[in-house]
Amino acid sequence: MSEPYSVLVEVTIERDALIAYLDATPRPAAAWSDWSRIGGEWHGFSWDKDLPRVLEMAGDSLVGSHRDVIAAIIAAEDLPGCERCAFDAATRRFTFGTLMFSHNIDDIVRLFAAARGIGEFMRDGQSGFAVVQDYLWSEPIWTLAAMEIAAERSRFLDAQADAASWERYARAATAAFDDIKAAGGATDLVTNNLDRLR
Repeated sequence: MSEPYSVLVEVTIERDALIAYLDATPRPAAAWSDWSRIGGEWHGFSWDKDLPRVLEMAGDSLVGSHRDVIAAIIAAEDLPGCERCAFDAATRRFTFGTLMFSHNIDDIVRLFAAARGIGEFMRDGQSGFAVVQDYLWSEPIWTLAAMEIAAERSRFLDAQADAASWERYARAATAAFDDIKAAGGATDLVTNNLDRLR
């Protein structure tokens, strides 16, 4: 079994707009053309030859609503308590993620497709990010990919060209993962409010 990545998505959004996003049908992954900017090294995989198959596989899993997709992303069947989904009304910050996510490129594309779909529901001036890290197994912690999300747009960051933003989002994700890990799966400390966001 491959070692799982940890994933976190965090954006600022109005609650009503968040509910609309959660209830909306996801766009297919093929709606975006910049997937090769995820980077990383994938055994037996070529961005040129294999991307159409990946987009098809990711598209097949982007079914139902964003709520359904997020529920599947943060599902914690193997290790309950490693997930988070929350909305802070005071800061209007929506967060979802898990310490135990897939190491599979198809699933990572699905994650980013779900994350960047929220940009359609954000207002000007609102922003956020999505990060995939090798948090549990790598020393030091290694960030595979970081995406910046804003109203009507999203883009993968380059670790060198966008170093300041990359590091800021990576640190924020690591801090959130530290907090989830510190909860240790304790029922009273795990935050998953997805079903309450209606």
